[in-house]
Amino acid sequence: MEKRTTTKQVIFRRPFYLRGTSGAQPAGAYTIRVGHELAGPSSTMGWRRTDIVLELVDDGRARDVTMSAQELREALVEDVHQGTISP
Repeated sequence: MEKRTTTKQVIFRRPFYLRGTSGAQPAGAYTIRVGHELAGPSSTMGWRRTDIVLELVDDGRARDVTMSAQELREALVEDVHQGTISP
């Protein structure tokens, strides 16, 4: 099966939390890799997402954290909304 990976940058304006990590991750730009594989065979072939990996650096060491699209979306939405909702 044919596979491809796309690389994108995401920016967190504030510290953020992810499952599978210890404590808050610092604000900043992060690279994510999105894996896709060709879905088929069918008359309407297309690409389906297989995984999302966020590249973290802990104490100078690179580490990959695999997550769902939902988890990434929630972390980014939380980043946007932090501090904008009054108590």
